[in-house]
Amino acid sequence: MSSNSSETGPDAGPSERDRQRRALERRLREALMRPAEDDSAPPSSAEEETDEAPANPPRPQADPAIWGRLPRIPVEPRRLDRNLVITASRDDPAHAAFDVLRTRIVRAMRDNGWHRIGITSPGEGNGKSFTAINLAISLSRLSELRTVLMDMDLRRLGLAKVLGLRNMPATADYLRGEIGTEAYFSTFAPNNLHIGERLAIGANGRVDAYAAELLQTDETGARLTAMQAELAADLVLFDLPPARSIIVHFHLGVRVNDGVCRAHHPPTGSSRSGCATAGRADPHGPR
Repeated sequence: MSSNSSETGPDAGPSERDRQRRALERRLREALMRPAEDDSAPPSSAEEETDEAPANPPRPQADPAIWGRLPRIPVEPRRLDRNLVITASRDDPAHAAFDVLRTRIVRAMRDNGWHRIGITSPGEGNGKSFTAINLAISLSRLSELRTVLMDMDLRRLGLAKVLGLRNMPATADYLRGEIGTEAYFSTFAPNNLHIGERLAIGANGRVDAYAAELLQTDETGARLTAMQAELAADLVLFDLPPARSIIVHFHLGVRVNDGVCRAHHPPTGSSRSGCATAGRADPHGPR
């Protein structure tokens, strides 16, 4: 496996990747570790360690063997680290911010009966796929939850690029019913990073020219509902298009999302960054 890092001499100073990692850690600490608007104090360490699945969540009947039949994605720690999937190895201290976000989302699920969360960003390149995959891996470590992460940004190959996957099936083909659940979704292969086996990932493998039209159909809504029942998913995360794109305001907004998390990557010097709505998901969908 090739690396995109460049060789530097002993006096070259921090590499560009090191600078990006430090800036990322600073942004995450500033935003994700901040309490939600109605919290009186930051989450305690005890709170972070006591994540719970929703109390008696309504679980649709599903084929219990389907998860075992999903294709396996090989876990390559070096690739994940290079692509800033920091919740995989947990070597970067910034991973704790996603555990805080996980705690708040699980609590919101329990309190509100939510099962679907959309993740978007103000524009392209602001970190929504980064937020989605890191949050999904953090959630996968809760053994009582079945989590699905689905790439709904049909004009980009966000999750496939982050995970270094090639020749993946297209989300559009799945939404049109041309391929089945077992052909589209994958799980991580057994690994030493404790990435849980109850995480199914649908990574988009092809850009679709008719994304806006496809996401507006009733058939797509029905397909997503059937998918959630087939996998008996407790929580479905949708990696949505950027909020500035017109297709984020699609017909399925209310159906797809019980809440929305907006990932922010602000101009240099701004303190508002990370997932600014951590624990404050919007029940009205994208706006």
